Amino acid sequence: DEHYETFTSKAAEGRGVQVEAIKNVASGRVWTGTQAKGNGLVDVLGGFNDAVKIAAEKAGIANDYKVRYYPKKKDFLEDLMTRLSDNAEAKAMKSELGEFYPWFTQFKKIQQYQGEQARMPFELQIH
Repeated sequence: DEHYETFTSKAAEGRGVQVEAIKNVASGRVWTGTQAKGNGLVDVLGGFNDAVKIAAEKAGIANDYKVRYYPKKKDFLEDLMTRLSDNAEAKAMKSELGEFYPWFTQFKKIQQYQGEQARMPFELQIH
């Protein structure tokens, strides 16, 4: 609740409206981009590159900026070697852990998460 309050208050402040106005259209709903724009939840429809361009303009560096992507993309050979190594490690762990291997992979995945998370107490698998 605390994170939602922080989010809605910052959204309201940034849009110059009351928090209740944001909550009336947001609170738990999912909108398409066009609907969100119509409801005042977003300023512009676009993608990542549009967002970078707008940020550069607002920072006053529209004609003098570079974007760097991390982690850096591996070349073909490095990527192949990494995948082969990862595959060998996975096979060894699967052999060692047996039926507990899926729990291990889930634990490893959770360790990679960053920021706040709202998770279900179960894993949904669709076949």
